[in-house]
Amino acid sequence: MDNHTIAELTEPERLTLYVYSVLLLVVGTVGNSLLLATVLFKKLRKPTLEVNTIQCPAIARTVQKVHPAHTGSTADKLLLLLTFADLVCLWVLVLRYSLTLSAYGDVRLQNKFACKFHTFLSMVCSNLSIALLCIFSVHRAISIRWPLASYTWLSKRKLNACLFGAFVFILLKHAPALFIFSLVDLDVGVKCDIRPDTDTLGKAYYYLEFSTHCVLGYPILIVSNILLYVFLKRTLKRGITSMSGTSNRSTDTVTQSATTTGISIARVLLFFSWIQLITSVPFLIFIESSDQFGWDIIPDNRKLFVYFALLLAMLTNNGINFFIMIGISTKFRGDVRSLLVHFRELCAHTCHKA
Repeated sequence: MDNHTIAELTEPERLTLYVYSVLLLVVGTVGNSLLLATVLFKKLRKPTLEVNTIQCPAIARTVQKVHPAHTGSTADKLLLLLTFADLVCLWVLVLRYSLTLSAYGDVRLQNKFACKFHTFLSMVCSNLSIALLCIFSVHRAISIRWPLASYTWLSKRKLNACLFGAFVFILLKHAPALFIFSLVDLDVGVKCDIRPDTDTLGKAYYYLEFSTHCVLGYPILIVSNILLYVFLKRTLKRGITSMSGTSNRSTDTVTQSATTTGISIARVLLFFSWIQLITSVPFLIFIESSDQFGWDIIPDNRKLFVYFALLLAMLTNNGINFFIMIGISTKFRGDVRSLLVHFRELCAHTCHKA
């Protein structure tokens, strides 16, 4: 949308988009902060129960050891990473559009450094959010279908290696943005775009970004969520049963609790992913594909409004995770309630001491 200016929007359109972007930034920041605080509070508050079976000559005993909960579950870690990435996306992307719609101007046009760094940071954040959602979806699908995989070939160490590899790949993929983007002179003013002398490299960069982010990322998200839905439906049809094959009641209880938690997380993740896909597909078709293949789907005088409307709709995904979890998960509502009660007691204790 570099060839369009904010003046093309009517005043009611600009104000509507501006108010929505500010509300999204505020509500999303509060929601994501509460989600981070709730998960961290739960991890610090509750002990983790570890079940070890000790074989003796005559009997087999199950010994339970309680360890500090700061190690946390894999699902909690992935949820924390996804929520933090979404929070950063709000402050990198939505804040930029809020400032642009407020008539302050595009932050990328302030200087060359702002153009290069903000472009790089925007690409990394948006890619990282989708990558984490894909990894989370694949991990949940495998965990629901093959529960013991989390303790064998899908260990925490391998998952950490996968997360680190995805992060490094995204950084390397977008490193060229720091060199090929700059302020380019127009007939009136400037724009943050690929330098004319790096046009060939710029096209290669855009094709790589489009192929990995849209052609690869979203199909993985779609397939993993279809499988997650099928596996979840089968699991619910079978009923929650013990996966350990042992008759020990304590072990059965722990395993069943873990399975119930995994199913609850899978439900929430399905909603995350479906909303992401529903809001992203229109943007990919009408904006991304139109730019890449030269399709004239939208009249030129309406392109800027459609661009902002679809973009803000897509970025809404980064601000509603907390509210989706509140609406779906009874357990999460209980965790939020415990956090707020603890915070109220802490405030009361602080005020009493003062």
